[in-house]
Amino acid sequence: MHSNSSDYIQEFYELTLLDDTKTIQQKTVETLQIASKWEQENSLKISDSDRGTALLPLTQALINLKEQQEIAEINQVC
Repeated sequence: MHSNSSDYIQEFYELTLLDDTKTIQQKTVETLQIASKWEQENSLKISDSDRGTALLPLTQALINLKEQQEIAEINQVC
C-alpha cells in the first residue's frame, strides 16, 4: 500500500506517463482508468447531498481529450 497519495501519483507518472513503449492512446486509457478510480475513492468522502451526476473535473477533462483525439483520428482517415 502506498504511504500517501503523492507516492501513488509518482508511481503512476513513472509507470504510465513516462513509459515510451506505450502509445498516447494507451496512456490516455490508463489515465482515464486511474482518474475514475481516484474519483470513486474520493466520492466516498463527499456527502450524499453534495453528490451530483456530473463527473469530477479531471475525469471530464480526460474524457474530452479522448473524444478530441478520436475526432482527430477520424479526420485523418477521411
